[in-house]
Amino acid sequence: MDLKTQLLHVADRFGELTNRSRARVSSMVLNQGQRLDRYSDGSLSPSVKSFERAMVWFSSNWPAGQVWPANISRPPVNPIVEAPAVHDAGAAVGAVVEMAQE
Repeated sequence: MDLKTQLLHVADRFGELTNRSRARVSSMVLNQGQRLDRYSDGSLSPSVKSFERAMVWFSSNWPAGQVWPANISRPPVNPIVEAPAVHDAGAAVGAVVEMAQE
């Protein structure tokens, strides 16, 4: 199974387990709601770096008690990787601007 297929499979399974659409999962993980669909339709291919980051995100945010998809390697959990607080994006940008001004 190629990397793109693995990523889409894990993303879709995560969406099923968390009752989220592919677009919502794509926004959470890749910060662009249509990116997973673009991977799926072939109009875009994930870079190795994007694939690795996404898989670490999924591994670190996988629903407790749920089985990781078979035949797909699961990266180690990174406790620093969390689901982004999309509603706090403005606050996060403000904090970065403040830090840059110091």
